Amino acid sequence: MRFVAFLCAAIVSAASFAADSDEKAGKLAVDQWAEREAKQEVLQLRLAQAVAEAKDAEPGPAEGPADQSATPAEPGQRPTIFDEIQIELLDLEQLGRDVDKIMQGESVRLTLDDCIALALENNHDIQIAGYDPLKANADLIAARGQFDPVMTGTLSWTDLRQAANPQTVAFGGVTQVESFTTDTELRLSGQMFWGTQYDARFHMEREEGTFSQFLAQYGARVSLTLTQPLLRGRGKKFVMARVRTAKNLEAIAHTQVELQVLTTIGEVVKAYWDLVGANDRLRVRQESLAVAESLVDITQRRLEIGVGSAIEVLSAQAGVAQRQNDLIAARTAIADAEDILKRSLAMRDGDYFSANRIVPMTAPASFTFDWDKQSSMDSAIENRPEIRGAALQIENAKIERSRARKNTLPQLDASVSWIEGGRDFNLNQALNGISRKQDDILTVNIIGSLPLGNRTARANYQRSRLTMEQAELTLVKLKDDVMMGVSIAGRSVLTSQALEQSSRQSRRLQEAHLRAEQARLELGTTTTQNVLDIEEDLIIAQVQELQSTINAEKALVDLQVAEGVLLNNLGIEFEMPKPEKPESTMEVMLDWDGSRLDEMFGNSDWESDDVMPAKDE
Repeated sequence: MRFVAFLCAAIVSAASFAADSDEKAGKLAVDQWAEREAKQEVLQLRLAQAVAEAKDAEPGPAEGPADQSATPAEPGQRPTIFDEIQIELLDLEQLGRDVDKIMQGESVRLTLDDCIALALENNHDIQIAGYDPLKANADLIAARGQFDPVMTGTLSWTDLRQAANPQTVAFGGVTQVESFTTDTELRLSGQMFWGTQYDARFHMEREEGTFSQFLAQYGARVSLTLTQPLLRGRGKKFVMARVRTAKNLEAIAHTQVELQVLTTIGEVVKAYWDLVGANDRLRVRQESLAVAESLVDITQRRLEIGVGSAIEVLSAQAGVAQRQNDLIAARTAIADAEDILKRSLAMRDGDYFSANRIVPMTAPASFTFDWDKQSSMDSAIENRPEIRGAALQIENAKIERSRARKNTLPQLDASVSWIEGGRDFNLNQALNGISRKQDDILTVNIIGSLPLGNRTARANYQRSRLTMEQAELTLVKLKDDVMMGVSIAGRSVLTSQALEQSSRQSRRLQEAHLRAEQARLELGTTTTQNVLDIEEDLIIAQVQELQSTINAEKALVDLQVAEGVLLNNLGIEFEMPKPEKPESTMEVMLDWDGSRLDEMFGNSDWESDDVMPAKDE
């Protein structure tokens, strides 16, 4: 009996414990449900407040009466979020009009080849760089001008009256000497290529004076002087140093123009691909907007048949508004890309920037990239214009060093002068006296000089040597920079191609995911927000795929620029500006508009409105 009683007591205790456990579990479940309801209610109140504030801030048509689908709250009952929702809260038509304002102007269809041709013809950077070879050619002509002979003419008249010296007074009985002399001289001088300087003169004089009893007496003579440097300044290389340097500077100017053309065409091609990419991104945004608008139609139909909610309609419309904003940003990006390309093409409407729209007609083409890094670097070292220019700078530095070394030598010149002349009261007899060698003079001179210390020449030689070492180191650094650019550009092409394939796969997966989620939405097993989120992921994948394709094209352009082969690959043969023949002195002086004469005599500044003082001042 005691055992039965104990068993009954145990059963009752177990039942009581189970009842207490069930009661606690039920109470916990109720508390959790109450907590979720409270949180939901708080969220509903916050969203209702946000919607109401948006409604008050919305101008124009948005400030209309509430939609009939909203159910007013009963008197004394706290409003829920569904009582505050207005489906027509967002003005999508106004957003559409904002989008249309972005794209204006007449469309101009251009292929990539068209843009390259326009850039070669109109680009301001190329045109500005084209002046450097012309200026360098002018410097070369000026350097050759050191060998131009110089003709000098002199005409003088002298009236002399002075007291005679004591000897003249004692022996001639003349107290005053008078003389009237007219001198005429023509001189031709210059320098030869090997350093010889020449000076040829013809001199004639007519004299009347006391000692000739005021009878006209004529004198005529010709002279030739040759001076040859023996140490400093000797040799054709020394004399022609300035000409050789000018030739190299002209070649350097050509490399700078070639580099400018290479860089500009590369920027034009990349700007064109940027514009293509911006148009492709606009197409993606337009497709995304169409999907978002279809979601609005679906949610509205679901709301009308009673299986949807107003919040889903509002969510779908918010998605449309967001994609409208994205569309505006995409079209703005197109306008920016067009402006960058139009600047490179120098597209203008008169004095103002062109308002035309550029429609690209060339699409990126897939390519197979098989990169040989060593071959690519060798091509860059061989073809890059700035490397050739740096090598020419070294050549100029060597020329200057050789010239500076010659200048450290002492000056030792040999000079020979030969004079033939005649003198008579008859002009013809005086001229004949030249051929008869009436006056025959031969003079040989040796002239030498040595600056004590010679610091100027030594310092110039030291500077030229340092300049040459600097130029050689600059070339080494330049080659390193070029090879680094090739390495980065080649790696960028490989990376862009890998990212393009990865982005393409991601886009395909996101498309499949979106189709599945749209099917679930039609069955009512998902929400509009989920579809919008997945559709946004698809947009990101599509944009990444497009951008990776454009980046691959641009990276390939950068690699071809780094290798110096872009122009050859595009079939471009750029002609350097043809040198202009300098105007003659008479053409400069006989400028009929008078502007150059004003500049020559300094009158142009005084005729300027900015310089001339006002009359009332």
